[in-house]
Amino acid sequence: MADFFTPNPVDPDFPPVPRFPELPKRVDWRPEDLELNRLWWKRPQKVRILMYMDGASFDGGSFHGLQHVIGAVTSDPWPWAQFVVTTANRYSDLAADQDNVTLTDLNLDTFDEVWLFGISSDVGLLSAAEVTTLEAFMDGGGGVLTTGDHASLGRGLSGAVKRVKDLRMYPAPAAAHPVWNTTIRDANADGDFAFGEQSDSTPQVIRPRYTNHYSLGGGFVQLKRSPHPLLCAEHGVLKKLPDHQHEGQVTIPTTFPVSDWPKAGSYQAQPQVVAWGRIIDPSADNAGTEFPVIGAYDGHGVATGRIVADSTWHHWFDINLTGFNPAGTDYRDITSYYQNVAAWLAPAAKQAGMRNGVFWLALHENIIFEHRLAELPLRTLVPIVRDALGRWAPQCLVRAWLFEHLPIAVRTAVVGEAGPPRSELPLEDVVIAEAMADLQDRFDIRSGVLRAADKLEVIDEAIAAAVPRAAKRLLADCEASLESAQAIAGKLGAVSPGKAGRSKNGAAKTRGAKRAGIRTSRETADVS
Repeated sequence: MADFFTPNPVDPDFPPVPRFPELPKRVDWRPEDLELNRLWWKRPQKVRILMYMDGASFDGGSFHGLQHVIGAVTSDPWPWAQFVVTTANRYSDLAADQDNVTLTDLNLDTFDEVWLFGISSDVGLLSAAEVTTLEAFMDGGGGVLTTGDHASLGRGLSGAVKRVKDLRMYPAPAAAHPVWNTTIRDANADGDFAFGEQSDSTPQVIRPRYTNHYSLGGGFVQLKRSPHPLLCAEHGVLKKLPDHQHEGQVTIPTTFPVSDWPKAGSYQAQPQVVAWGRIIDPSADNAGTEFPVIGAYDGHGVATGRIVADSTWHHWFDINLTGFNPAGTDYRDITSYYQNVAAWLAPAAKQAGMRNGVFWLALHENIIFEHRLAELPLRTLVPIVRDALGRWAPQCLVRAWLFEHLPIAVRTAVVGEAGPPRSELPLEDVVIAEAMADLQDRFDIRSGVLRAADKLEVIDEAIAAAVPRAAKRLLADCEASLESAQAIAGKLGAVSPGKAGRSKNGAAKTRGAKRAGIRTSRETADVS
């Protein structure tokens, strides 16, 4: 029976990962041993984060510190990553691990990420040596978070650093009514959008940017929308942030000189807004309008570090978090954002290690073990593999990890934003599924022997090898569906009898493959 490629516009948001019913446990496997013998896999990637500020305090002070954020990041939210935080303050701060230190006093080579909580608006705050040190850190693959607040707050730490300086507005709207960027929600319903309500339990609702792509699900190829990995968690899309009366603003430059924004061949990575906030206070000048609150730059494609820009550090400080119930869903969403930032900003090598850990863990899920993956049809195989991976990591992060393995030309051919993607083929899904089937065979997982992965790098090999195989398998699947559809059309008199089987050597097959950016089976499936 033919499979139909049907978009699904009724499902606009990225759904939580599907949960398949637990399958019967096999007596020769004893999945409970996986929990009892967790020592068989101890390979979390250690990601070292420097949190640096130029004022305030890490515990106390006028903003009450950053203990909620530090706790969320260091709580080991996933078994495949361990985030280690060092705190440093440019000025006196007894709560910091190091205080009265400059960036040149700190050895940035010992860190993977630098999170800047900038208070000062003095663009000359950093010395030339500090700027050079931080830029070298970024060019070497280190990730940077830049924050600030209204007007030019935050410019002191970020305003002279290439790329980073271009992702926040200086000056942003002032902390003055009615021109401010206020995201305060009137939790008391008294008509007063008061400053103190930033500390209550009512968050602002943000609008994420979605990327369109095709995915296999329910036996069909469906059009899906995924948020940026920063706003994706196991339970779905993250749409909440703490509110604040006068936020700063993320911005995207209009020009991208190569001196600041490097290229790899003809490809130039460029930043984008990944979420907007909305001003709803009717007394504000811009009531009802949106402004950018989170921006992201993925430099891994050009061998540099990633950047996350946030409109305000009030999305992070404890004064804006103390009102939330730690067991509530809003707090869960907000802390997931912090954890996603920590994971996404990690250098490319650490990203690969995290991805390999997730694949290895998912490989031992019951739903994987109970099947011989290489024998399953795509429509059955893909949902099973996505389910297993989704038990260990946010789906959008898994998808981002996969993109690291795809050539730039392929990445741009399979995604879309405003409209449908250029390709209707779910290449990413099939690469993941093919790689998992390969790993199941390589490690003989179904033998029932619990073993350690001495060389997780073999997962890199499996994913790389899966890319051309996935292209060929997708093409074969499309050809079979096309032949079936043509045969049915022939019976209905839509085409002449002699044309029903012409697809094997005809132009229709080639056009379909070319549209997907994949060569036909008569050519070499070269996507490397």
